[in-house]
Amino acid sequence: IIQDEFKKIGYNLTLQVLSSADYGVPQIRQRVFFIGLREDLPFDKNKLIPKIDFSKKNYLKLWDAISDLPQINSGQGEANQKYLLKPKNNYQKLMRKNSKQVFNHVATPHDEMAIKRIKLIKQGQNFRDLPKNLQTKSVHSGAWGRLEANGLAPTITTRFDTPSVGRVIHPYQDRTLTVREAARIQSFPDDFVFYGNRTSQGIQVGNSVPPLVGKAIGKMFIKQFLN
Repeated sequence: IIQDEFKKIGYNLTLQVLSSADYGVPQIRQRVFFIGLREDLPFDKNKLIPKIDFSKKNYLKLWDAISDLPQINSGQGEANQKYLLKPKNNYQKLMRKNSKQVFNHVATPHDEMAIKRIKLIKQGQNFRDLPKNLQTKSVHSGAWGRLEANGLAPTITTRFDTPSVGRVIHPYQDRTLTVREAARIQSFPDDFVFYGNRTSQGIQVGNSVPPLVGKAIGKMFIKQFLN
């Protein structure tokens, strides 16, 4: 339907499914991208957005992306703070390239019952692995899930600070992800600062196209039209 409607106004549309992990993003995130061009413009469909040379074995893992960020507990953290560790790999160096501080690294305060549940959940587990008396009636199959350090994160959504929405619990610390950790998983550099309340910041991070995917799209357009 979308292709037909654009055809009526003189545009050819092609589409491509992109998986963020193929572009160095430590996350399972697949999205459909529509590329529309006026009918009088040449377009080589063989030059669509190529995958970077990654394989499943050497995808960037979650812990590779966030392990250098300060360790904080539920309710702790500051709007800006110092790095306590040196970058451990090229991805962390890239994220920290233009930043001397850690912004947006504040942990959501969880109540006593939430902390009790979180502490019982191991990496890769979720609410179904809790004792029966602590299980919740959740509509999300991965609710109260703890992330796996050596795996890919699931798709970052807008409510990554809420345990009941999915697998958003830090792999080692008993809390959900901070805005900065979620931004790292999306491939936002550390000098990109998010403003507004917690809900607004979550929407900004979760609804965005990962910058490294955007970079690949931009390179495709440069090769197509600016050579």
